[in-house]
Amino acid sequence: MPTSGNWNRERRAQRARSDDIVLLQREQSRESVIATLLDISAHGIGVGAEGLRSGEVFTVSLALGPAKRVLKCSAIVRHANGKHHGLEFLDLSDEQMGILAEACGNHC
Repeated sequence: MPTSGNWNRERRAQRARSDDIVLLQREQSRESVIATLLDISAHGIGVGAEGLRSGEVFTVSLALGPAKRVLKCSAIVRHANGKHHGLEFLDLSDEQMGILAEACGNHC
């Protein structure tokens, strides 16, 4: 993860940093992976984990914001770089987008 103050400048959406836990469940095998949430935006998440492959689809479950509202949605692994993986959310509902907006405030 970039450490300079401008790490967020070249992204299509602003991201908020995090160190929460996220549960990823493979949609094909239903196998679960516990990962560290590194950052989050309106479009996806960055996670620290091992064994994820580009193109894999997961059900993502995480508790967000002060109210710890649960976001559960599908996401696809778009890139992998060692233990850092970028997942893009797929087909978010209005309710799911509201949970993200509430949790991220002005940061996403």
